[in-house]
Amino acid sequence: RSSGFALALDGAGSVWAWGAGHDGELGHGKPRQSALPGRVELPGPVRAIAASQASAWAVLADGSVCFWGNGQMIDLVERGSVRIKQPKRIDGMAGIDRLVAAHHACAAWTAAGECHVLGGGWENLLGPQDPGPRVRREPRLDGSAGLALGDRHALAWDAQGQAMVFGMANAGALGLGIDQEDHWQAPGPVSLPGRVLSAACGIDVSLVVVACACRFGTRDCRLRPAASTVAW
Repeated sequence: RSSGFALALDGAGSVWAWGAGHDGELGHGKPRQSALPGRVELPGPVRAIAASQASAWAVLADGSVCFWGNGQMIDLVERGSVRIKQPKRIDGMAGIDRLVAAHHACAAWTAAGECHVLGGGWENLLGPQDPGPRVRREPRLDGSAGLALGDRHALAWDAQGQAMVFGMANAGALGLGIDQEDHWQAPGPVSLPGRVLSAACGIDVSLVVVACACRFGTRDCRLRPAASTVAW
C-alpha cells in the first residue's frame, strides 16, 4: 500500500491495483481512480511488487523490472510527461530478484545479492551522486537481507540481523545520538539490543523489531528468543 492507492499480487503472478490514479498509479492508462481492484497488464508473470507514494514497481519472473506512476521520482519521462500511465520496463535492471521502494528511491537485488539503486532520493541517503546512468550499482548494500527507506534516512540489515544506518541525522533519526539538522552520515553500524527482524523508517523516525533473550518462569532459567520493539 502507498499514499492513495494499493497493489496486490496473486498466486498466478498477476498484479491488481485500486485507489487514486491521477499519476497513472493504477497502470490502466487513464488518470482516474477506482474503488475496485483492476488487473494491471504486464508483459509476464510477476514475482514481487512495491509501491512508493505515487508510483508502482513490479519484478517480473524473468528478472526485469517494470514501473508506472509518477516518473519524476526516477527522472523518467515518456512522450513529454512524467505520468507513466502503463507499465514500462526499466533499462539497466536485469536479473532482479526483489526490490524495496519508498520516498523517491528504489533498491533492487539480484539473486546473488548485488544491489542496484534508482531514484533522486538517494541524494539524501547516500550523499551527492555523480552524473551517470540512472540505475547505479551500490556495493555498500550488497547482501542486505532487508532495507527500510525513510524520507531522508535508511536502515539496512544483513542475514545475521546486524544493522547499519545512513542518511540525514535530523531529529536523531539514525539512532547514533546525533540530532543535527542537515548532518549526513555515511553507512555505518548502529547498536541494537538484538538482531534485526524487521524495520520501518518514516520522516525522521525509525522503528525496528529485534530478537532478544528473555527468561520466563521462576523455575525455568532457559533463555528463549522473544521479539522486542525499539524506536527512536
